[in-house]
Formats: sequence, C-alpha cells, structure tokens
Amino acid sequence: MIQIDRKSGGTIREQIAAQFRYLIARGHYPVGSTLPSTRGLARDLDISFHTVRKAYATLADEGLVRPVSGRGFVVEPFAAGTDSDKMELGASIVRAAMQELIGLGLSEADIDYIFDEQLATMSGEKTVLKLLVVGEYREQAEEFAQLLAQFRLTNVLSATPATLDLHEDADFAIAPFRLTQTVRQTLSRVEVLGVDATVNREALDVTSRMMKHETLALVSRYPDAVAPLTRDIRAKTGFPGQLLAGSIDHGTQLVTQIVAQADAVLYTQAARSRLRPHLSGRRSAMITAQLSDATLASIQSALPAGFPGSAPPRV
Repeated sequence: MIQIDRKSGGTIREQIAAQFRYLIARGHYPVGSTLPSTRGLARDLDISFHTVRKAYATLADEGLVRPVSGRGFVVEPFAAGTDSDKMELGASIVRAAMQELIGLGLSEADIDYIFDEQLATMSGEKTVLKLLVVGEYREQAEEFAQLLAQFRLTNVLSATPATLDLHEDADFAIAPFRLTQTVRQTLSRVEVLGVDATVNREALDVTSRMMKHETLALVSRYPDAVAPLTRDIRAKTGFPGQLLAGSIDHGTQLVTQIVAQADAVLYTQAARSRLRPHLSGRRSAMITAQLSDATLASIQSALPAGFPGSAPPRV
C-alpha cells in the first residue's frame, strides 16, 4: 500500500510518514496493530531500512505510534487537537495542494474535477489483502488453510512450491520453515511467516508402535504428498521397517496392492473416502498436517491489520 514517487519534491521519509498517517486515519492500521517491519518494508520499496525507521520515528514523535520491544511500531490512540485546530491545519494543507495544482497549469474546473474524483475514490475504496498459505504438498496447504478458517479471514489461497509463481500479487504468506527460503526467493516482495508444521499425534503413535519386521502403507490423494510424508514419518518415529506409499491418483489397483501387503495403514484426509473399503480389520490412522496452538496464535498476531481476523484462536 506504500508507494514512493522518486520524482516528488518531498523526501522518501516524508512520503512514507504521510501515507501511514492516512492509512492509520482510515483504519487500515487500527489502534494496537503493528506497522510493517522496517526491514521488510525497506526491502519491498528497495530503500534503506534506516529511511523507514526515520519515518516511523516521525510518526512516534507525533504520537501516532510507539516502539515496542519485540513487536516494532504499534499504533497508539491519537489525541487530536480541537476541531478548530484541525480545520485550520486542513485548510493549510488544501491551500498548499491547490497552489501546486495551479502551478502545474490546471484550471479551476480541472482542480474541481480532481478533488471530486479523489473523494469518490476514497469513499468507495476497500483494501482486500491476499493471504497465501503454502504447503510442501497440495493436501498440506489445503489443511493449513482450513485451520486458518477459524480466524474468519477472507481472500485466503493455498499453494505449493510448484504454483508459487501464480501468486506474485500476494501480500502475506505462511509457510513451513523448510519452505520459507523458497517462498522468499520466488515471491521477493511478499512478507513471509515461517511456521512449525508437524504430523498429528495419532498417525505418529500408530507408526511408533510398529516392529521393524512389519510393513506400513501410506496413501495420499495426490502424488506430491508421497515423498514429504514418507520423509516426515520416518524422521519423527524412526520407523525402520518397510514403508509402501502411493496415491489415489496412481490408480486403485496400486493402492489396493499396497494396503493388502501392510500391517498398518496411514492415509490422508482427502484419501479417506476412497480408502475406507480397504481398511477393515487393519490398524490405521488418518494423517493430517498440524499447527500447534502457539503457532496459530502467533499467526494471528503477525497478520497485517488489513486482514479481517478479529476472532481469537480456539486454543
């Protein structure tokens, strides 16, 4: 939302401060919300983070924000002057703007049109930010997005590393720590939050109880889940036995063969309905992508103020 006009007569610091004054006044950054990190905004604008910090310091001097250790600059309740003071200041701002417009050679009719057009635009404006939830595989990304539904967010999309280039317009991305570098490299202007993704306890418990001579079957809905799930199951449980993995998309015959040879079966939520007839009498557990309560709470507190997520996490 912050844009820099390098041909403007005002300094970059002044431009940033002025735009944040407007955004705060319009409610894009309500009281208690945090402004974008100085380094993140500087990276997005391709400027020095010292410049951003000076702009934030200007806002702090004006009482609009205050620096909070560990959080950055937090929006403060603003005690404005009297109505008379505000009218006088507003008049001086409009006067200066009109002088510049007249200096450009614009007629009175042109200036009236510009003011009317800008008022209409501002009255109807609505910022809709795009949140991208990234997973190592499609099912993980979709399950993460379902977990975030409790925040009543809008415009939330899921993606995998293979589809990141379709989401260059995203404003914020959430991804497992293993993927954050990939996301940042592909979507260089997107603010990325790394999270600790894990596998649900039920699936890990079934696997950890298996003996080394036993066989475990792992069935997903889509092929891209096979490799990362196999890696995570072995890494988290130390299961040394044979692990047979496949997806519904690989074909019913292959899945049936895998399950028939297994002593226990793990399956993803998206594969459950297709696999249910083959699970009778077998040890089994549905495997789901998990985010801890603490991680969900940190996501909500880290989301930019433009995201409507006021509902507290169910922790």
